[in-house]
Amino acid sequence: MITDVQVVERRCAVDRDLLLSETDHLLRRFGRCDVIRLSENTNTDFRLRAEADEIWSPISGKGCFFLVDMREDSPSQECVMRIEFAEDLKQAILIPFGVARAIVCKRDALLVRFSTHQDNEHAEDRTISFDNLSKVLNL
Repeated sequence: MITDVQVVERRCAVDRDLLLSETDHLLRRFGRCDVIRLSENTNTDFRLRAEADEIWSPISGKGCFFLVDMREDSPSQECVMRIEFAEDLKQAILIPFGVARAIVCKRDALLVRFSTHQDNEHAEDRTISFDNLSKVLNL
């Protein structure tokens, strides 16, 4: 397990799904919200955010998140975590800054991402090739 990563169940009703509320106390501020569409058999590169926490909420599709803790002083430094997602799981995933994430999409997916900061707001944000990091990690 990676310290500070959380998977929470979304609250669902007949007419709506609550993706995120201020009472969840997961984000300290709001910077951006995106709807992400990924095609079947897509692997994203790893994305490392220097200061932005992210919450991902899969709406449809199937796949998994690969997370790597790259924080220098973290008790779970260099730990790898895999979180499966599917539309029937009704979950939201908190990925703290300093934890690199990649997504492997097994079936066309629609995901909502909330972030505390805009993309590329910090010079230390970076992208790491999925192939390069996954070989090092034996994924």
